[in-house]
Amino acid sequence: MFRSRRSCVPSAVDAGPPIVWDLRLAVSKGTYIRAVARDLGTSLGTYAHLAALRRTSSGTLSLDDAHTLDDVERAGALVDGLFVDPVRALGLPILNVDASAAERVSHGSALAPEHLATPVPAAGSAVAVVSDGELLAVYRSDGERLYAAVVLPGTKS
Repeated sequence: MFRSRRSCVPSAVDAGPPIVWDLRLAVSKGTYIRAVARDLGTSLGTYAHLAALRRTSSGTLSLDDAHTLDDVERAGALVDGLFVDPVRALGLPILNVDASAAERVSHGSALAPEHLATPVPAAGSAVAVVSDGELLAVYRSDGERLYAAVVLPGTKS
């Protein structure tokens, strides 16, 4: 929601109620909504700010994936069942690896074609490396090999 004042010069005279807009925006990563509000006010020759901000989705996740505190309390010891699958949350293609490649991944070693059952993805691609359903790492491709971008601690060795 954007709120803007009618004048950029504060006045002792009440300029009336502020102008209020409720907006729903779909933006790409890296968009700073507070800066959009500020810049909108500046372009109108006035002040503007965000009165509220609610993220309704991020990547592959949305509010439909969220749980209330009541849900968490009801889950009790079974709270782990409420967590979203981290591989799904990443929204990356999945690269399943065998135990031998999983061992290499646990050390952050590069993966060459001979370590994989599938071709190396295109250069610049990122993949979620998974073994037996467990997320091990995120790797990036240079077109010939895969290199570790993030290796998760405590994964299989």
